[in-house]
Amino acid sequence: MPADRPARGEVPPLTRLLWWKGGLMGVLHRGGMLSRKAIHLGSGLMLLALPLWGFAGFQRLVWLAFGVAVVVEGFRHTPRGRMLFNRYLGPLLKGKERDGALTDAFWHLLASAVLVTLFPPEAALAGFLLLVFADSAAWWAGQRGTVRIRKKTLEGSLAFVGTGVLLLSLLPGATPLRIGGVVMVTALVEHFVERDNLWVPLVAGALWVLVPG
Repeated sequence: MPADRPARGEVPPLTRLLWWKGGLMGVLHRGGMLSRKAIHLGSGLMLLALPLWGFAGFQRLVWLAFGVAVVVEGFRHTPRGRMLFNRYLGPLLKGKERDGALTDAFWHLLASAVLVTLFPPEAALAGFLLLVFADSAAWWAGQRGTVRIRKKTLEGSLAFVGTGVLLLSLLPGATPLRIGGVVMVTALVEHFVERDNLWVPLVAGALWVLVPG
């Protein structure tokens, strides 16, 4: 047994739950990019606030999540924080993130906070739905895609469009013109921007407001 690995009986229960072999962090480590996307998709659980507390409750939940992200990023940019994150969450970080760049999760929550603060509820939800669910569908299909378009795939883009059309059609004020304009433009944006977690939802929210209903 390595000298720095304590015996199983010496590991506190919470630490064992999180880190030991099949613990939560062990599962996340083995998942790699899949774990990143599962966390990304899991942020959609904040939508459960809508039937419980309305849009105001959803706003507060998004603000809280973004506040936590700011604190986490502040700690991660300290020498000790970077060391701990790279040691324990390294497999979940991209190369630039391990070097200190802001994480995709931070940009995701920043975009969500801007949406619920500056946009009408339907526009904010349009951007959030595309960010969480359509983007996840695009990633899943893109992993199996073969037709490359810049850094993405045709299959991923089609999954984004199909999922986006389905989800946006559920929103109040949805019309074929508005849905088509939002989904098609944001699908293109994904191909040309580096931080799609930031720009896709913001462009979607803006288009929902600008395209006639």
